Amino acid sequence: MTDTVNPRQNVTFDSSGVQAHGYLAIPKSRSGSGVILIQEWWGLDDHTVDADYHGLAAPVLGHFGAQDASIPASMLEQLREKIAEQSGIDADLRLYPAGHAFYNSTRPSYHHGSAEKAWTTTVEFLRTQVN
Repeated sequence: MTDTVNPRQNVTFDSSGVQAHGYLAIPKSRSGSGVILIQEWWGLDDHTVDADYHGLAAPVLGHFGAQDASIPASMLEQLREKIAEQSGIDADLRLYPAGHAFYNSTRPSYHHGSAEKAWTTTVEFLRTQVN
């Protein structure tokens, strides 16, 4: 389960027939169960949209650009509804006034205000949810 190729994504696991990556958070006490944290900035892949969310027990936060033609806002509502129907989790999927890859500062689509808000929201979400 450990990924030695990319230690920043230090666990891999099967997810709907594809290999997914995550981060293993180990309790400060160094004993007890760890938590796999999946924090992805790359958009909706087919394995995300087509996934079976039955049994999902973790909170979900997603950031998307409202002008991203590859991920229409209607798709997010469908995803939110699917997650809720299958798991009971109310996914927090947020839209920003930006396009695709708005968080990537090396691309022309970078949108500083949206990136800053998404980062602040993510850090607060992780502080609240992973403790």
